[in-house]
Amino acid sequence: MPYGCICIPKGVKYLRGCVATHKNPLYIFYPMRLTNSEIAIIKTAGKGLFGPKTRIFLFGSRTDDSRKGGDIDLYVEAEHPVQLQEKISFITHLKMTLDDQKIDVVVSAPNKKDQRIYHIARQTGIEL
Repeated sequence: MPYGCICIPKGVKYLRGCVATHKNPLYIFYPMRLTNSEIAIIKTAGKGLFGPKTRIFLFGSRTDDSRKGGDIDLYVEAEHPVQLQEKISFITHLKMTLDDQKIDVVVSAPNKKDQRIYHIARQTGIEL
């Protein structure tokens, strides 16, 4: 199954295992081991549960295209306070729709204390 690519500018061919982000006129490509459908499922679930302005980042081993396997590590920046049940609902939905893969989710929200992992995930992660 081919790995996902998102934000590919018009006229650029599909790039296996990469995400493109727009930086002025340049496009920078990052490795990522998620399919297009996995990306869509994660983004739809996250924005539906945590709000449309929610930002979701993939971090950890899945950002390294040379590695195999690994769990899906997600960092979520929610726009409103998040309760534990919402995080559990998000993880449960993803596990059911992504074939019970191992998924770790870190949620940053206005009601959460700042943690070091938030900074690490944001610096090393790839925004979906």
